[in-house]
Order: sequence, then C-alpha cells, then structure tokens
Amino acid sequence: MAIDNSIIEICNLTKIYPLKNRGSIKDFLTRNTSLYKNLTNIKFHRKSALDNISVKINRGSNFGILGHNGSGKSTLLSIILGILVPDRGTIKVKGNRIGLLEMGSAFHPELSGKENAFLNLSILGISKNQAEEIYPKIVEFCELGDSLDYPLKTYSSGMVVRLAFSVLSHVPADIFLVDEVLAVGDYAFQVKCTNFMKKFSKNGGTIVYVSQDYNTLVDFCDQGLCLHEGKIKAIGEMKTVRDIYIEEMEKLKKI
Repeated sequence: MAIDNSIIEICNLTKIYPLKNRGSIKDFLTRNTSLYKNLTNIKFHRKSALDNISVKINRGSNFGILGHNGSGKSTLLSIILGILVPDRGTIKVKGNRIGLLEMGSAFHPELSGKENAFLNLSILGISKNQAEEIYPKIVEFCELGDSLDYPLKTYSSGMVVRLAFSVLSHVPADIFLVDEVLAVGDYAFQVKCTNFMKKFSKNGGTIVYVSQDYNTLVDFCDQGLCLHEGKIKAIGEMKTVRDIYIEEMEKLKKI
C-alpha cells in the first residue's frame, strides 16, 4: 500500500467571482417598478477564477505555479493560505502555513515597523514573550535599522517586503507560500530570501512559489503547474511545465 506523502490536497476546486450586474445604475433607478423588485432582479455575470482544479503537493517539495496575469495563481495561493474559500470542491492542508501574498496586506500604515512586526507575530499566534525573543532576529534579517521606529507609510515598497518576509521567516511553519512580491525587493535581499527558503526546504518544509519568472521557478522548484484562464494547462516536472507555459505565452502574443 502506497504511503500518502501529500501535505496539500486539492480536489475539483472551483472559485467564482461576481463581475458586474446586467444593466446600468440609471436603468436600475429609472425602472417603473418597486425598489424591492429591482433589488431582487439584479443579476451578476460570474467568472470562474479557478475551474475544477485538482492537485496534490507533497511534503518537503518546492512547488511552482506559473501563469499569465489573471490565470488564477494568486487566487489559488489565497485559498491554500485560507484567506479565500472555494465555491465548490475541497482543500485539505496538513500543517501550519504562512504566506507572503499582497505586499503589506496585514500591516497598518500608521504603525511603526516595530509595532507592525509585533502585531503580525501576535496574529500568527506568537506569544508576547516569544515575540520579544524573535524580534532581534527580525531586525538583523531585514536590515532596516532605525527605520523600524518610523511609520510604515514612510516605507518604500521594497522596505515593506523586507519587513514582511523577515517576520514570516521567523514564525514556525510547515508550509511557506510566496507570491511574486519578492521581485520588488533589491537583489541582495532576494538572494537572502532565496537562501532562507532553501534552508526551510532542506529542513523538511514545503514551499509553494508563484511567479512569472519561469527561470527562477525551474532553478528552485522540482514540481509545478501552469494555469491558463483558471484551468490547469500542465502539471508535473517544473521544466516541462515551464515549456508549456512559454508555448501558451507565445500563442497569446499572436492573438
């Protein structure tokens, strides 16, 4: 009997977003009917951001997700992280997960870098005593110095990424989810982040990495998938997935 080594199991998963109502606001306001009837008759177009996705990600693997803008990459990552829930299908995650998705999405612009670090550690389940032990390591990793005492609204996008990644890299987890935000940081910090992820993986952690930089994914990931208009176009060995992704991008250029 084969041993199931999966840490993430996704089965027939579909996520649908409402897009727009049929008709303008003017049509709605000038209809010669009751307000209640107008409200109940509003219809919405709906688009499948993800359409019947099934995939298993093994424990300890580096899994890459490729796809053009709007293909469903970030939606899939958000569902794995637990920010979004599917409309149909199931997802099972067998471990603690942390993720770096939208830049600074969990930060408050009026709070200082230090205050944001402690706030996020608290949200992630880290006690105050643990946070005080961890914080000096975060300071060393992010290399922001005195800027940590300034409000986040004074930070550049690269500084926000430095702080966000530094906080997450010091939280115990089994799964690390990374969106394309690392591209905002400077090269030296990108290398630092990559080295951390390699160490995380070597110690048995699982990484799910979303990017359009297919060369980076081929270098870093062993398995992956390519999404196209919310559907899986290819899944398997990362180099093969990369080649299919390039083919799809070439087709889009000709349209």
